Amino acid sequence: MEIVTMQVGDKVEKISGSRFSGVVVARFRKIDNGQARFVVECTEPSTCGLLQIFRESQLRCENIKQT
Repeated sequence: MEIVTMQVGDKVEKISGSRFSGVVVARFRKIDNGQARFVVECTEPSTCGLLQIFRESQLRCENIKQT
Protein backbone atom coordinates (compact mmCIF):
# COMPACT_ATOMS: atom_id res chain seq x y z
CA MET A 1 0.00 0.00 0.00
CA GLU A 2 1.12 3.53 -0.76
CA ILE A 3 1.85 6.08 1.96
CA VAL A 4 -1.02 8.55 2.30
CA THR A 5 -0.02 12.16 2.97
CA MET A 6 -3.38 13.95 2.87
CA GLN A 7 -5.66 14.07 5.88
CA VAL A 8 -9.28 14.93 6.57
CA GLY A 9 -9.51 18.72 6.81
CA ASP A 10 -6.75 19.44 4.27
CA LYS A 11 -7.50 22.07 1.62
CA VAL A 12 -6.88 20.58 -1.84
CA GLU A 13 -7.11 21.44 -5.51
CA LYS A 14 -7.51 19.12 -8.50
CA ILE A 15 -4.35 19.43 -10.61
CA SER A 16 -5.70 18.68 -14.10
CA GLY A 17 -8.91 18.96 -16.07
CA SER A 18 -11.83 20.93 -14.70
CA ARG A 19 -11.24 23.19 -11.70
CA PHE A 20 -12.20 21.69 -8.35
CA SER A 21 -11.08 23.15 -5.02
CA GLY A 22 -12.27 21.95 -1.68
CA VAL A 23 -11.62 20.23 1.62
CA VAL A 24 -10.96 16.52 2.24
CA VAL A 25 -13.95 15.29 4.28
CA ALA A 26 -13.18 11.55 4.23
CA ARG A 27 -10.55 9.07 3.12
CA PHE A 28 -10.77 5.35 2.59
CA ARG A 29 -9.08 2.41 0.86
CA LYS A 30 -10.64 0.46 -1.97
CA ILE A 31 -11.58 -3.12 -1.11
CA ASP A 32 -10.08 -4.72 -4.22
CA ASN A 33 -6.57 -3.22 -4.17
CA GLY A 34 -6.21 -1.06 -1.06
CA GLN A 35 -5.57 2.15 -2.98
CA ALA A 36 -6.38 5.36 -1.11
CA ARG A 37 -9.31 7.52 -2.19
CA PHE A 38 -10.35 10.95 -0.91
CA VAL A 39 -13.81 12.48 -0.72
CA VAL A 40 -13.50 16.22 -1.37
CA GLU A 41 -16.27 18.74 -0.65
CA CYS A 42 -16.16 21.62 -3.13
CA THR A 43 -15.69 25.15 -1.78
CA GLU A 44 -16.22 26.96 -5.10
CA PRO A 45 -19.27 29.27 -4.80
CA SER A 46 -21.02 27.85 -7.90
CA THR A 47 -20.89 24.22 -6.69
CA CYS A 48 -20.30 24.60 -2.95
CA GLY A 49 -21.08 21.36 -1.10
CA LEU A 50 -20.63 19.04 -4.09
CA LEU A 51 -18.75 15.84 -3.16
CA GLN A 52 -16.30 14.06 -5.47
CA ILE A 53 -13.94 11.12 -5.00
CA PHE A 54 -10.30 11.39 -6.16
CA ARG A 55 -7.02 9.48 -6.15
CA GLU A 56 -4.21 11.24 -4.27
CA SER A 57 -2.31 11.73 -7.56
CA GLN A 58 -5.19 13.88 -8.86
CA LEU A 59 -4.88 16.41 -6.02
CA ARG A 60 -2.46 19.01 -4.73
CA CYS A 61 -2.64 19.69 -1.02
CA GLU A 62 -2.61 23.41 -0.24
CA ASN A 63 -1.56 22.70 3.39
CA ILE A 64 1.73 21.09 2.30
CA LYS A 65 4.55 23.18 0.83
CA GLN A 66 5.02 22.05 -2.80
CA THR A 67 8.54 21.91 -4.30
